Amino acid sequence: MNTKTPRKARSKTSTTLALEAISKRSELSVKYLRELHRAGMPLELSEALDWIDDRPDQSPTDGATVGELRKARLELLRLQTEKAEIELAARKGELISRAECNESDFKIGSAVKAGMLALENKIPALCLGLPLNRSAPLVKKAVREVLQDLHEHSPKYWRYKSMPDGKDI
Repeated sequence: MNTKTPRKARSKTSTTLALEAISKRSELSVKYLRELHRAGMPLELSEALDWIDDRPDQSPTDGATVGELRKARLELLRLQTEKAEIELAARKGELISRAECNESDFKIGSAVKAGMLALENKIPALCLGLPLNRSAPLVKKAVREVLQDLHEHSPKYWRYKSMPDGKDI
């Protein structure tokens, strides 16, 4: 038969309550905080958090303070979140690859080049023997026609099916 009488539940001391409050805010264990308190950490919450942030960490981190480590963890978390958002956008098809951009740029450049070359051949025929005041409106009209055809993706200029490296578009 057990002859021991049960011990009364001890009430928490003000030190333990303060250490628990600091533990919740600093994400450090009460046991570790008790060691820090013995080493001189104050028990007032804001003072304790400042003291912890300014204290070099005891782990092998090249002497970084707890505050610096916390900032580094927050930066890592921000970068991981940003990476996850980019990966999600890529899975949803919201991103355009660099190859697709290059392909698009090539198509646009080729179409504009074809339009300009067409103008090069058309302008002399339009202006032959005309004074400047009569040829200028004709050139302006020809330029606008080419621009309109480019805008409407006319097959006259948008005919390129492959990039210079031979890859199909």
